[in-house]
Amino acid sequence: MLIPRLLERMETRGEPTIEKWLTVNEAAKYLNISSDTIYIMVREGTLPASRLGSLSSRKPALRFQLSKLNAWMEAGGVSGSKV
Repeated sequence: MLIPRLLERMETRGEPTIEKWLTVNEAAKYLNISSDTIYIMVREGTLPASRLGSLSSRKPALRFQLSKLNAWMEAGGVSGSKV
C-alpha cells in the first residue's frame, strides 16, 4: 500500500531540474565583463560564487549558479550590493 502511493507521488513530481553552474570564463561572458573583474568582485564579496579547492589559493576554482547570477543582476548588480 505504501509503495503505490510513493510511486504515484514520484510520477507527479516530474523530472528533477538540474541547476546550471558556470565557470569564471562563462560567467564573465554571460555578464559581459572580464574574468579579472569576476575575481575582484568575488574577493570583495559583491558577486555570489562557490569556491572549489584551497581557500588560500590566489585564484581558486570558482563556480556560479546561473539562477543566483540572474537574481544578483535583477537586484541591481554591483549597485544593489551590500558592500
